[in-house]
Amino acid sequence: MKINSVLSRLVVALSLLLGAGLTLVQPCAAASFQFDATGSLHTARFLHTATLLSSGQVLVAGGYGKQALASAELYDPATGTWTTTGSLAFPRDAHTETLLPNGRVLVAAGPYTSRLVFNTAELYERMGQALTAQPAGRSDK
Repeated sequence: MKINSVLSRLVVALSLLLGAGLTLVQPCAAASFQFDATGSLHTARFLHTATLLSSGQVLVAGGYGKQALASAELYDPATGTWTTTGSLAFPRDAHTETLLPNGRVLVAAGPYTSRLVFNTAELYERMGQALTAQPAGRSDK
């Protein structure tokens, strides 16, 4: 009799703890996401790169439109607008773009035409409201 009483109390206690735990740990409903319209690029492009800068702006460079592009644009998420900025030294598409710890952006490689592939790189840094290109091997600082 004592065993049944102890066992029933244990079952009741475990049920209460388990029930309380399940109440506290509710599965979360998947958050739904949506896309909202924002400003459009000045130049239509694909095979471009996009890099989030430390300022919160996004640098989009190069890519392909009717031909390989050298142009670059900055997106400001606070205003939802794009502004044109400095251009690449060479038109590039399918290249890479990497934000460096010093805030500069390294743009490297990428084909210019189906027969010409670049092994060159460029560094971009913020100069006022425009980005200026420098050969990757050059340092002014």
